[in-house]
Amino acid sequence: RKPNTVVAVTTVFGFRALDRLSLLVAPLLVALTVYVAYRALGHASWGAITAVKGTDLDLSRGISAVVGGMVVNVVLMPDLTRYSRTALDCALISVTGNGVGNGVMLVLAMLPALAFGEQDPMKYMAVLGLTSIAFTILVLSTWSVNAVNLYSTGLVTATAFPKLATDTL
Repeated sequence: RKPNTVVAVTTVFGFRALDRLSLLVAPLLVALTVYVAYRALGHASWGAITAVKGTDLDLSRGISAVVGGMVVNVVLMPDLTRYSRTALDCALISVTGNGVGNGVMLVLAMLPALAFGEQDPMKYMAVLGLTSIAFTILVLSTWSVNAVNLYSTGLVTATAFPKLATDTL
């Protein structure tokens, strides 16, 4: 119950609390991801990583994975860009975050999975001796994501039901 309360309290304090939490968590998550990818390249050669056979994925599953991954971004983009001053700012945020940032993070996350032959990040974190730090960053990033989800839910609900009292939300 207490973790849910902490997430809810962070959400109630609004965007400023979420901003501070994200400013703390995002660099830690990026640093951990880059470090683990770097260590994965020391564990297996680039040739071994690129030689890993993929699974047979049919076209419909591939389309579902791509579209499903992007739908969340489409729904949340108005919340993420609402303080942008121009349409160009919105486009830059979308391209930078969804295109470049998301692509780089997917590659960095893929490297250790392929190098260790393991899809469970905590298993290769244990091999690298990073279990405690990875768990701490995972809890903090989950806190941040859940608080943002609650905040976005409040914004969407307020938009969908404008006559509903703000203090009720």
